[in-house]
Amino acid sequence: MQRLQASTCNRSVDARIPCGMEGAPDKPDRELVDAVLTNRPGAFEHMVREYQGLCWHIVQRMVRNPEDAR
Repeated sequence: MQRLQASTCNRSVDARIPCGMEGAPDKPDRELVDAVLTNRPGAFEHMVREYQGLCWHIVQRMVRNPEDAR
């Protein structure tokens, strides 16, 4: 695992994690995951709507071909 000195954080961090985002996930995200795991009505749909754009972008960047991404 590569470690870098982050000048804005003044500490060593995992190079894959943006500064300030290491540790536990944001509370709203954790609450949403907990809601999905406890089968709260509408929670999974909310999570899909919240993150589908990000997931789509990641898939497109990985495959580098819009037709393959679909």
